[in-house]
Amino acid sequence: LITLVLIIVVGIFTAISLINNYRKGSTEFVDFEETYELDENQYVVVLNDAIQDYRGIEDGGSVYISAQAVADSINDRFYWDSNEHIFIYTTATQVIKAYPDEQAYHVGDETVSLDYVPVKTIDGTVYVSVNYIQEYTQCEVESFSDPNRLVLTTQWGDKTAVTASEDTVL
Repeated sequence: LITLVLIIVVGIFTAISLINNYRKGSTEFVDFEETYELDENQYVVVLNDAIQDYRGIEDGGSVYISAQAVADSINDRFYWDSNEHIFIYTTATQVIKAYPDEQAYHVGDETVSLDYVPVKTIDGTVYVSVNYIQEYTQCEVESFSDPNRLVLTTQWGDKTAVTASEDTVL
């Protein structure tokens, strides 16, 4: 009977120890490039505090996001016309057009030159420069390295947050 009680007590202590170790977390740092499977010129896109399933690509000193992702999740006033190969943005009074791999965009008959290419075709996919998106979208954009990530904010307001009561690992 004493042996059985000792086995149960040791089992309980072992279970408690395992649970505490599981909850304790780890002091080991995560390799984000490996976790997000990033190539050297790719960026994780964080839109309004949520990691997106698409990636940004750096090319020529600018970061680009696919035109489809821009229209679907950032600003639905952008449109890629695959028949005419034109990236279009519409306002109440204007139609702004950008042609792929051209360092300018067109507002009516006027051509606006830029120091970057607003729309690029990379490996058969159309990408839009984050700088160009910022011109026509109310958003804040920050880029970071180690790991490469692009943080876009298009929604503002109060956010729920909690302050840690003590130093701990996550």
